[in-house]
Amino acid sequence: MILFIDNQYYSCCQCTKSYKYFSNLCRHLKLECGKEPKFFCPIAGCGYKSKQKTSVICHAIMKHKMVQSSK
Repeated sequence: MILFIDNQYYSCCQCTKSYKYFSNLCRHLKLECGKEPKFFCPIAGCGYKSKQKTSVICHAIMKHKMVQSSK
């Protein structure tokens, strides 16, 4: 079930998240909602984890001053 908020946003029926684009809601339902985070910070002892790889990369760059390698 998909709910609409103000005819502009798509809301997840399982949690409180809402998205402007339907494709983002689909990604959320497929990869994130109700699932445990599967990406972890590579720094020992940090403990940061996220459901999205890009969030962990941004965390490492901002908090640990790591430089992202260009491949």
